[in-house]
Amino acid sequence: MYRSNIYSVLILFMFTAQIFSQSTITVKDALKNTTIVAYPNYGKAVNETVAKEFRATLTQNATIIAAKDASFSNQKGIIRVAISDENFINCPSSVDLKKDWMFFRLNSSGDGEIIASKSHLLYALFCQIKEDWLNQPVDQFENGKLLKTSFCWLRGEDGFYGMKTRYTRNYDPETSIKELARMGVLSCCGQCALYNISH
Repeated sequence: MYRSNIYSVLILFMFTAQIFSQSTITVKDALKNTTIVAYPNYGKAVNETVAKEFRATLTQNATIIAAKDASFSNQKGIIRVAISDENFINCPSSVDLKKDWMFFRLNSSGDGEIIASKSHLLYALFCQIKEDWLNQPVDQFENGKLLKTSFCWLRGEDGFYGMKTRYTRNYDPETSIKELARMGVLSCCGQCALYNISH
């Protein structure tokens, strides 16, 4: 009798776990429904960079569109990428516009927004999504997830910009810049322009 009860509970547990695992849609699953990654055609270069990286790594079947405004299409499956001062996406109502922040919203249809208060934070938010949130349930992001920065200014240098050939062989400035951008380093944008690097 005792043994049959254990088996019954075990079978019920396995059945419930299987149903739960099948019904949970992750961020990665929802991104499969994204058909367009849009950014403002009048915006900063980082918008295009993030849109291209987003498509290359997370939404391979999506089309990239540089749009005049965010209302260019009513279809489902559009992710909009922008900086808050470009007025392409409405800022979240709960945000303090005087402080630095990042915001990501996504629903199961593949609709979403990636917006940051400053340009150097947009690529950092993309990396957060790619590296940490893909396996999270999408319902955690349906109302949006707001991240506030701990530091208002983060300076980064890899120590090789000035005399890189003196210190290292086969130095790869593009990889170095990408890592600085991933961390949200403020001075990274200037370094990209200085070395003509697009990441």
